[in-house]
Amino acid sequence: GQNNTITPESFYNEYIRQRKPVVLRDMTTSSSPLLSDLSKLTKWKDINYLKSQVNPKQTVMVEQRSSCSSNNPTKSTFGNGYEIPMTFPQFASLIASGQDDRHYLTTQDVHSNSDGRPDLMSPLMKYLQHDFPLQPCIMGNLIPQNINLWMGSSQEGVSSGLHHDYHDNLYIVVKGTKRFRLYSPHDTEWMYTRGGLAKVHPNGRINYQGEETTAYGADLKSDMAARAAKRKEDAEQLLEEAEQAVEEGVEGADQLLEEAEVELEKAMDDIIDAEVDDDDDDDNDDDDDPGSPARSRWLDDTSNKNAAQSSRSDSPPPTRSDPSMME
Repeated sequence: GQNNTITPESFYNEYIRQRKPVVLRDMTTSSSPLLSDLSKLTKWKDINYLKSQVNPKQTVMVEQRSSCSSNNPTKSTFGNGYEIPMTFPQFASLIASGQDDRHYLTTQDVHSNSDGRPDLMSPLMKYLQHDFPLQPCIMGNLIPQNINLWMGSSQEGVSSGLHHDYHDNLYIVVKGTKRFRLYSPHDTEWMYTRGGLAKVHPNGRINYQGEETTAYGADLKSDMAARAAKRKEDAEQLLEEAEQAVEEGVEGADQLLEEAEVELEKAMDDIIDAEVDDDDDDDNDDDDDPGSPARSRWLDDTSNKNAAQSSRSDSPPPTRSDPSMME
């Protein structure tokens, strides 16, 4: 993309809205005002700088793979879910040595508040948050769902395995290179998925059997209940207005009142239906929402980098398992 001409509006309309991947080159060194708020990330190229910003006792979960011989560097890939704890300085020292390709820093767990709402970032990222904006200018009004750091080192390159994310990504490569191999949602039925395929929404979100959601990631029953509650609220407002019209002697008010009462009765029926435990009732699945912020993507990537990612989503990313399976 042309960094010097792009705007938040054009970025959204030309790429995000159309689910179209785009590469913005030199994001952290661009002179464009829309990208200048990312310039501090260049300091992350110095791993000693990162170590100096993080509490020496901060523990991180690091993916570990078995040793790979030079004859078979892909003997073991990341993404199998095997993780070990270590302090961030310990991990950073392994990467700084340039000799360690067995360890990889990936998504860290986040804490939740008293209401159960997850934090925007992990404790590790909070030590570094003074170096990046919570809402990059290029993203306009979009709000990030999660901010993560990935870090690893390899001479031959390593793969995180074939998988799909449930959210749009702004992926910033700070050091090294990363290759994304993307597959269309239309190819899902020919892929080795982690579960039985139930459907693929028009916006690309994959649903597995027993894990069906709306196009934007909401639980079907929760979505049905929310829609029923909204219909009841609207019906009550309509009834109140009709009753007021009757009192004022407005022509046709009696007919409006009768229609409002019928609508409220239907809304109450919806409330009752939403409370019934019926796993087969998915008629309220909103799979025609073209504006949904969720997008399924398949990535087969080879990387040697320090990277920061800001992403927006309505559901948490999946846990990676067997890299030979798409999840």
